[in-house]
Amino acid sequence: GDRRGSTVSRDFERGVGREEGGGRAAGRGAGGFRGGGATVPSFGFSVRQLAKRDLLPAIVFIFSRKGCDAAAEEVATQRVSLVTDEEKERIMVKLKEFALKHKEVASEDKMRLALRGIASHHAGQMPIWKALVEELFQQGLIKVVFATETLAAGINMPARTTVITSMSKRTGDGVVSLTANELRQMCGRAGRRGKDTVGHSVMMRSRWEAAPE
Repeated sequence: GDRRGSTVSRDFERGVGREEGGGRAAGRGAGGFRGGGATVPSFGFSVRQLAKRDLLPAIVFIFSRKGCDAAAEEVATQRVSLVTDEEKERIMVKLKEFALKHKEVASEDKMRLALRGIASHHAGQMPIWKALVEELFQQGLIKVVFATETLAAGINMPARTTVITSMSKRTGDGVVSLTANELRQMCGRAGRRGKDTVGHSVMMRSRWEAAPE
């Protein structure tokens, strides 16, 4: 994170307000909101705002495997181009090489998302696919990764921005707040050595947590 993170968060709040009418009418993904809460930004809206502010590549932390996959699919429905034609060609070359070597792992859905510069990353995926996502992200070809918090520990995937989607997570003991160390690890992924002078961390409002929390 950095000292300008609060400014980024306020900008997101203003953006949500501007899209409020369209979000209520259009529902999830098409407008600016998730679920029934008019102040909860959709992942599509959030990625559009990050792209608009030149804050990509980004890692968006979501605390469930299913949630990561669903968010990646949601963003793929948005009419926003995250990669250039040249970048798309480079991604295609990598994907073709991967498919030839690992035909049994090469999922059409995952490759379709990767061509858009979008991916998910979690323990439910094969390690060789996750390694490809990490490589493409490090090369600046994948622009946004939806990942569980395990990515924050020990994996070399520095981003310009990290997004924390909730200040709590569900565990075997119920819903618990993130620890200071967990939050520090996730925010610590923001800022690429030699590329960014600062890193940015964005805290998203959820249906259960208002901004003061």
